[in-house]
Amino acid sequence: MNIRSVRLVYFSPTGGTRRVLEQIAAGTGVERVTRLDLTLPGAPNDFGEAGEDELLLLGAPVYAGRVPEIAMARFAGLRSLGGPAVLVAVYGNRAIEDALQELSALARAAGCVPVAGASFVAEHSYSTGKGPIAAGRPDREDLERAREFGREIAGYLGGVESAREIPAPELPGNPELKGRPVHPALVPTTDPGLCIACGACEQLCPTGSITTREISETNEAGCILCAACVKGCAFGARALQGPFIKKIREWLGENAAGRREPEIFMHGPG
Repeated sequence: MNIRSVRLVYFSPTGGTRRVLEQIAAGTGVERVTRLDLTLPGAPNDFGEAGEDELLLLGAPVYAGRVPEIAMARFAGLRSLGGPAVLVAVYGNRAIEDALQELSALARAAGCVPVAGASFVAEHSYSTGKGPIAAGRPDREDLERAREFGREIAGYLGGVESAREIPAPELPGNPELKGRPVHPALVPTTDPGLCIACGACEQLCPTGSITTREISETNEAGCILCAACVKGCAFGARALQGPFIKKIREWLGENAAGRREPEIFMHGPG
C-alpha cells in the first residue's frame, strides 16, 4: 500500500514521546507529516477522519503501567477509515504493563488497524540529579532505533495492498485492563526563595493545574505528577518530594536502574 501521509498524535508533557514519534515518522520517508499535540489544555478535539492511506502514530507516556486518563480522553476524538496505526508507549525504565493494550483498544475503536507497537524509554518523571532514572533518554541510540523502526514500518506496509491484511501484533499486557492504582494526593512543591513567578510552569502544565501569583501554586485535584513543571523550571524552584516519592525513588534505584532497550512488536512480512 502507498502511505501518502503520516499523522502524529501524542500526549507528551516532558517531550520524550514527541521526540520518539518524530524519529519514527522521519524513518518512514513519507514527506507529508501532520502533528496533533494533545498535551496542553485547549488541544483540538475535532481531528477529522484519517484516510485508509494515512499512517497514524499514536504515542503516550506510561504512568504506573497505564496511559494517563487525560491522554485517553483527548485521544477519544480519533477517527479512521481503516488506516494503519502504530502504537508507542514511552516509559520511565520500569515497565509498560498494559499501556500498549490500552492504546490498541482505543485505535481499534477509532477504526484504525493496529499494525505494530513499540516501547521506548524516557527519563522517569521522578528522576533527579542525585537519583537519576534513565537520565537523558531517549538518547541518540534510542532515537536511531526509532528511525529504524520507521523504516521497518514503511517496508512492511509497502508489501501489502491494505492494512487489513496485516495480523494484529502480539502486544504485552492484559487486554482486560485492570483498575488504575490509587496513590496519595501529591503535587510538586515550590521553593519561594527560587521562584520568580515567571509563569513558565503554568504554561507547561498539561492539566492547567498551576496558577502563578507571588509564586507558582498547584491545584492538587488536577495534578498528574508528570513533572513537566519540575523539568521545565529554569530556576530549579519546583520539586517532587515527600515520603511517598522518596520511597518510589528508592525502589526504582534498586529495581529499575539497569539500561532497558526499546522493544518492537510486529509480525514479519509474509
